[in-house]
Amino acid sequence: MMEFCGGVDVGGTKIASALFTRAGEISAKDKIAIDRSGGDAAADQIRDKIEALAKAARAVGGRLAAVGISVPGIAYSASGKVWAPNIPGWDQYPLLEKIRYFSRLRGSPLFGLAKDIALSPPAPPGTSPGGSPAFGGSPSATGVFRATSIAASRRTSPILGEELKICGHLPQVDVSLVLESDRSAYVAGESWRGAAAGARDAVFLAVGTGIGAGIISGGRILHGHEDIAGAVGWFGLNPAFKPEYASMGSFEAEASGNSVARKAREFLERGRASLMIALAGGRVEAVTAEVVAEAARKKDPLALEVVAETVTYLAMGIANIVSILNPEVVVVGGGLFQAADIFLEPVRREFKRWAQPLAARTVRIELSALGEDAGLYGCGKLAWDRREADS
Repeated sequence: MMEFCGGVDVGGTKIASALFTRAGEISAKDKIAIDRSGGDAAADQIRDKIEALAKAARAVGGRLAAVGISVPGIAYSASGKVWAPNIPGWDQYPLLEKIRYFSRLRGSPLFGLAKDIALSPPAPPGTSPGGSPAFGGSPSATGVFRATSIAASRRTSPILGEELKICGHLPQVDVSLVLESDRSAYVAGESWRGAAAGARDAVFLAVGTGIGAGIISGGRILHGHEDIAGAVGWFGLNPAFKPEYASMGSFEAEASGNSVARKAREFLERGRASLMIALAGGRVEAVTAEVVAEAARKKDPLALEVVAETVTYLAMGIANIVSILNPEVVVVGGGLFQAADIFLEPVRREFKRWAQPLAARTVRIELSALGEDAGLYGCGKLAWDRREADS
């Protein structure tokens, strides 16, 4: 039977999903708006997407072997919990256990729970059927239920595998889940099918509303002691501490897409003349990073000033990454680099002023080849890595 792996990329506004062949080709793809109430509603949507992937695999005579899930925040690998500030209720939220719970509740064939089979009543999150501890096992009236525990190692993505054997006439279902942060998924995707393909030492720098980095070193994703590795938005790049640094860090406050727009608006509110006001329909509050980039293309002096300052901070941040990690490639992506014509080449030139010279001489600074699908491909890659490890 042909095997597929799935990816579910969760963002602050959407949930994208795809079914991948072993070669990294997409066989099915979908995207929906995330339930803005967050919490259990969003977790149930993820469960639905995984079930849809399983059905898509079955429709072509195959089976779903594993699914990678990325979240826009921190994925705690020891517990299967997540912190995602843009999703209400996802603060130490037990995402993997909730997905498992909703699968039992709705009689899903996912995770070995077959429809129309009388199993024990669903247990609340935190327990297994029959009241046994979470991820423990207990027999049902119609078969044998077994669940493996989440991997304890912080350097191994959490896995939830379950199987149910019923009277020998129903197919065994065995799906593993791999949970990661979005930035780790980005770098995994680019190293699989994107701008960092084949690299064993790579960094993905995401510059959008915030700034974060996914890191692969020696072929392994780096997580850190508490799965927070890659929070480079907190780089200290300016000794003159500003109040906004306390909530987002110096690098993010100076170089994210939101910060570019904020700086431009502050200049305009102080009376600086600029084409940006006309491009924003006469409203200063409507100036965005896209407006700044468009004005810079038209050689607007104020826009060029904002861009130049942003380039300096981006170059400093990338130089720090290069000096610390000595990667083969740094892939840049996110909303700000949609204006790559404005930012990319200046950053490539300027980062060398700040970086360790030998490391700077060999590293490549590349634009994301996968764009908004980088995380989705990364989820697929992580799922296939898990499937191969389980073999």
